[in-house]
Amino acid sequence: MTSFMATPFMSKVLAASGDHSGNQLGDAPARPTTLADAVDQQMQLRALVEQLVSEANSVLDGTAFELTDEVGTRNLVSRVAYRGIEVVIETRRTDDGRWISYADGGGHRRAALTTTDQVEQLLLGLMTSSLKGTTCSTN
Repeated sequence: MTSFMATPFMSKVLAASGDHSGNQLGDAPARPTTLADAVDQQMQLRALVEQLVSEANSVLDGTAFELTDEVGTRNLVSRVAYRGIEVVIETRRTDDGRWISYADGGGHRRAALTTTDQVEQLLLGLMTSSLKGTTCSTN
């Protein structure tokens, strides 16, 4: 057996790969903000998602998370998928001209992602949902 140093999230991914209990994403509503703040939030969130996807993929055997960006639209969109279950992380303009960021899909209701723990739970929830063959849910 090879031993290696792992981040706390890598350890959670390894545990989840054998744990079928599912994880819950908080139910915080997304709040409208200005374009400048929304772009900053989306880029910070995208960077965090990329880091966590990289950590997870480094310890997973076989199926890996996929992370893609949608370009050519007026919205900022990243997609995270694991074994066919996808979550969209999006920043879009509201009818009143403000901007709103949220995660949607994969069995989750639309919810704001504001903490590292929420992003971790989102990815772990995708993983455990696909292992069970169902979608993850929110409270």
